[in-house]
Amino acid sequence: MLETVRSFIQQRNVPYQNLIANAELEQAFGAIQFIPTTFFIDKNGKIAQTIVGGRSKEVFAEAISSLLK
Repeated sequence: MLETVRSFIQQRNVPYQNLIANAELEQAFGAIQFIPTTFFIDKNGKIAQTIVGGRSKEVFAEAISSLLK
């Protein structure tokens, strides 16, 4: 599975960090109930926003822009 995800990300030139959950990650962020779950991390390493499920490009752009202010 990891190679499939890695290949998908590379083929589409995804420019942001992607993680596949393991027990340590789930403990740090809480039980991930649905895929995809997106966590936006602020400059202090805290979860600033969580989006569960797919959203439009505009929703993600707005979430990122708010963190860059």
